[in-house]
Amino acid sequence: MNREFDGEQPKMRILLVEDDAMEREKLLACLEQAPDVKVIDWTGSMSEALHLTEVQRPDAIILDIRLDEGDGVSFLYHLKELDMIRRPYILATTWTSDKATIRSILDNGVGFVQVKSQPGYQEKGPEMVLSTLRRMRPYFGFVDKPQGTQVNTSGMTVLDPDSAMRRRIAEKLGRINVKIGTVGHTYLVESILIASKNKSGVVDMENEIYPELMNKYRVTKWSIERIMRDRIEKTWKKTAVEILEQEYTQQVDPEKGKPELKEFISYYASLFR
Repeated sequence: MNREFDGEQPKMRILLVEDDAMEREKLLACLEQAPDVKVIDWTGSMSEALHLTEVQRPDAIILDIRLDEGDGVSFLYHLKELDMIRRPYILATTWTSDKATIRSILDNGVGFVQVKSQPGYQEKGPEMVLSTLRRMRPYFGFVDKPQGTQVNTSGMTVLDPDSAMRRRIAEKLGRINVKIGTVGHTYLVESILIASKNKSGVVDMENEIYPELMNKYRVTKWSIERIMRDRIEKTWKKTAVEILEQEYTQQVDPEKGKPELKEFISYYASLFR
């Protein structure tokens, strides 16, 4: 990883995920003055935060739980699906002091929760966040976790047989510019993976794909379907016709202007059986 150095120690590379403009500006003003910090980017969007995390590989993320698009809790779940050898340290900020919510985000990868309603935060919030990151920096390495692995009952680590296939599917979707890091991208990759395992060639959305995704991501069938359809529609709107015709050779209904969800999954699943 290419880093900028401050003296002998590399700067902390931080991604700021905060949708509130006033909060964001205060944090940026503090962080950008710190000699040991480099703010690599900021966003108020969950999907963009996932994309930036995968591409930029920050050392730490300051994550607001409430966002313009998506939310911090969902971000944590989708972060687990990214193929990363080294996970960033995550400091979450939130107005809630609800114990169940805080326990949930701590259990799903957050290293520290900064409650905005606590005394002193309104006056010195950014300084408190920076101070915590500096204290925790020596322990950033302890959040490293090999991806594409599972632990079997004997306690030995074994390779996840699906990790390589997920990368191949993602690479194929990348050729038509399905935006990586989005929830729709994640659902489409998983759906194609599931369908590719059915050697009969049948794509069973109702009995195989939707139930597995609903169980894995704890979301409704309606939400899964809507998000995947929306991602396909956006891809067909922004990608050049020449690229689509070259990469997606199955005929598309000219009146609809884009493939149906099931036929899209079926087409790509057939490439990986």
